[in-house]
Parts: sequence; C-alpha cells; structure tokens
Amino acid sequence: MSQVIIVLVRVFVIVITLGTLAAQVFVIPELAGELGSLSGIPSATVPYAIAGIVVGACFEVALLGTWMLLAMVSRDAIFTESAFRWVDAIIGAALTALVFVLVFGAHAVLVMQPRLGVPGIGLVVGATVICGTTFVLLVVVMRGLLRSATNLRSELAEVI
Repeated sequence: MSQVIIVLVRVFVIVITLGTLAAQVFVIPELAGELGSLSGIPSATVPYAIAGIVVGACFEVALLGTWMLLAMVSRDAIFTESAFRWVDAIIGAALTALVFVLVFGAHAVLVMQPRLGVPGIGLVVGATVICGTTFVLLVVVMRGLLRSATNLRSELAEVI
C-alpha cells in the first residue's frame, strides 16, 4: 500500500480522534443535560452522558485498531495472527456502541415523556443502527478475507 495513503489515513484518524474527544468533553454532556431537562427526567442526564461517552470511547477503540492495522501494513506484517486481535477489537467496539445506541434509542422513543422528536429520534437511531450493523458485517467479511489471505500466505511461505 502506498505510504501516501497510509499517511493520509493516519491524519484523518488523528483528526477524527480529536473531534471525538472534544465531543466527549463538550458536546455530549451538554446534549445529555438538554435531553434530561426536555424530557422532564433530570435524572436521565447522567446515564445519557455516560452512554454518549461510552459510544465515543468505542469509536476511539476502533480508530486505535485502524491505526495499529495501518502500522502492520507499513511493516508488511498484516498477514499475521496479531492482526486478528485488532480486527476483533474493532468489531467488539462497534457492537458495544450499537448496543448503547439501541438502548438509548429505545429509552428516548418508548419511555421519555413527552415524546422527544418522535419520529426524528427513532429515525436517527434506526439509521445509526442500520449503518452500524452494515459496518460490523462488512468488517466481519473483511476479517474472513484476511483469514484466507493469511492462510494462503502461510501456505506459499511453506512452498518457497
């Protein structure tokens, strides 16, 4: 893979990570406070803030996995067993974030009174779950491709 592409992806990973950290510190607590006050359930502020921060942390774990996989590509070590740990971390982080989004969405749509932005929140949560599920499935398929390529590379190394 081209070093230029690897550097560009790393730059974007850094920018996205900084944006996620800023959102966790400034945006998520503010939104959680607004949701708590709008819903009439001020005690929901802290759980919403925690859920948002956890989803951001899951995103950061996936970015870390991407960074580590890029490092493996740079040193031509991507077709090793250690790459699977990072791919599995990305899948696990995405699944964890999906669970938190589903729980938040279910609570916001089904429990909160008055209904907050229904169907707006329901549509956003539904779209997020569909995109997140598609992402997880895509990474699972790519994990299978990585497994096949790793096995083929091992067999080729034995032949040579």
